[in-house]
Amino acid sequence: VDEYGKTKYYHKSAKLTISGCTNEGTVKKTKEGCNYMNVGGIVAFLNGDQDPDNDHIHSAHVIDCTNNAEVINEATGSGDWNSYIGGIVGNHHVKGELKGCINNGAVINRTEIASTTFVRLRIGGIVGSAENRKAQSLRQPAQRRLQ
Repeated sequence: VDEYGKTKYYHKSAKLTISGCTNEGTVKKTKEGCNYMNVGGIVAFLNGDQDPDNDHIHSAHVIDCTNNAEVINEATGSGDWNSYIGGIVGNHHVKGELKGCINNGAVINRTEIASTTFVRLRIGGIVGSAENRKAQSLRQPAQRRLQ
């Protein structure tokens, strides 16, 4: 902790790269009482703490990956609801890029939500949610549709 009460970080930046992966099997989330879901054909959730004041920037890159199967969310619950579903990545919440990825599978949401104060449903053929990320050369063939 510094003289102002701020926690100092003494760790190195981390870089994760997932490349050349292919998923051939159905990915299905089925849980009762689960109000925060991340579902993806290759990766469900990418997250990392970032402290730009100390130049500790973490990054996660997903490159040249392919999903050839259905990605399905069938979780049920009540209350506040957050759901991120993507053919390649469900929730990409760290600096990084998605590049050269292809989703050939259907992305399906079949959630049952009761007594909800708010719903945040983010669903995409490639990525369900990506905040401040770089995306290029991504492809979702026209014959597949989101359901």
